[in-house]
Amino acid sequence: MIAYLLVVHGSRNPTYGQQLHKLQQLIMEKFRSQGFFTPIAMAYLELGDQPLSVKIVNITQEYAQKGYKILKILPLFLLSGTHVLEDIPKEVAISRPFSPLKLELMAHLGQNQNLISLLQYKYQQQPTTHRILLTHGTKIPQGNQESEKIAQQLKAQIAYWSISPDLATIINQLSNSFSESIAILPYFLFSGKITEAIANETKKIQKQTNSKLQFIPPLGVTPELIEVIVKVMLTTPSEDKKLQNHQRKTILER
Repeated sequence: MIAYLLVVHGSRNPTYGQQLHKLQQLIMEKFRSQGFFTPIAMAYLELGDQPLSVKIVNITQEYAQKGYKILKILPLFLLSGTHVLEDIPKEVAISRPFSPLKLELMAHLGQNQNLISLLQYKYQQQPTTHRILLTHGTKIPQGNQESEKIAQQLKAQIAYWSISPDLATIINQLSNSFSESIAILPYFLFSGKITEAIANETKKIQKQTNSKLQFIPPLGVTPELIEVIVKVMLTTPSEDKKLQNHQRKTILER
């Protein structure tokens, strides 16, 4: 039988924890509505009460006693950066020798095409002349290349919060007349200090430009995001699907 662990970055902001708890509850409800009663745990990569590797070992020991054989680990990260490419795989590797369950590290959430469709939907709710996709930015080229590719798919201009080109620069390039309208979508999982800072920066820039700026909230805990995450979790190789179907049948027969 299969269990899941969803890994997030982590934050000291209590609002972040509240959003994460709500996300977990809604994912579990979605699973149950489809006949799956699989345990779904959450873990912080940073700022948690214990290292991720320790968390994984503790979870697998608990689930092994309940008959589970596999723990699928899904990083709820949007882009490839140090955390996705190095930190999480390292923590999984540390825990593997001590885990009674088979550990399977899944591709991070941002690699799923359904997420692009969700971003497209968010833009379409606020029709504008131009689109900007604002990501955090990273020192790792692969992450920035992913950002640029996503922006191209969305027919949006890319801007970064921590590196160049920044939001003000891109808005200045797009602002040519009074009729221009620009949608700004922060590519972040949850609302928090950074997205609040982006919203404030947007208001500040608005006073300096003739274009109409439209701030779109980040992905957030919405039914649409839940749908994407659940699809990712349940899209598995055929052998895993056999285990899932057996798991669902066993529980329903109890």
